[in-house]
Amino acid sequence: MFTISVEAEEYIADLFEQQDEELGLKIEVEKAGTPMANVTFNFARPKDLHKKYTKFPYKGFDAYISVSYLGYLKGSDVALKI
Repeated sequence: MFTISVEAEEYIADLFEQQDEELGLKIEVEKAGTPMANVTFNFARPKDLHKKYTKFPYKGFDAYISVSYLGYLKGSDVALKI
């Protein structure tokens, strides 16, 4: 569905380790379905996300994507680079 490089995955996991509270990585698509579409990555508390978010486990953290964005990301190559 989308790709997070090993280097970025390790970097993000390190950021999560430094936090005192449980956080996840919320992935959203702004202006989905348009030529101006943009994928954003934000920290979020999993307990604050409603049930329509799907969890994707990574080494050291979990990513969450709303089911409404899954179709837009299907077949996409979204890379997180640092």
